[in-house]
Amino acid sequence: MTLGTQIHKEIEDHLTGESEVPSGSLAQAALPLLPDKSEELLVEHGINMRVDETDIKYVGRVDLVVLSDVDEPVVIDIKTTSSIAKWAMKPNKLSEDVQMNAYAMGVFLDYAPAADHVRVQHLYVQTKGRNISKAVGVRLTREHVEARWADIKESV
Repeated sequence: MTLGTQIHKEIEDHLTGESEVPSGSLAQAALPLLPDKSEELLVEHGINMRVDETDIKYVGRVDLVVLSDVDEPVVIDIKTTSSIAKWAMKPNKLSEDVQMNAYAMGVFLDYAPAADHVRVQHLYVQTKGRNISKAVGVRLTREHVEARWADIKESV
């Protein structure tokens, strides 16, 4: 198992209550940035959206969806990187990210049909140097997500 996969699995197991993050694990740095396990969470949740009237589907797996506030759900993608300072996306770039906008559209369709906003977030865990973690997020309007989804569908 790669280091990134191991960190991801430890965080997933923590959120589902299967096991706690081992002492000394790099995933420990992410714990203060994770939602409380008592919140309404979907962990490793499948997204499956048909592209209009075609046989093409957008299929993906969201690391974490927080549905405690259906008026503004949160979509979190866990990322590992050797350097947060060098590789973490800025909010303006995250707002245009194809993967995060597609996931946001899936959450709107399946869980938050009346919501006007969604928050998308990358949760970074650094794998080299200091054991640190950082959340980078941005609040998106439904209009923005729908426009990005239309762009995604055109490219298929």
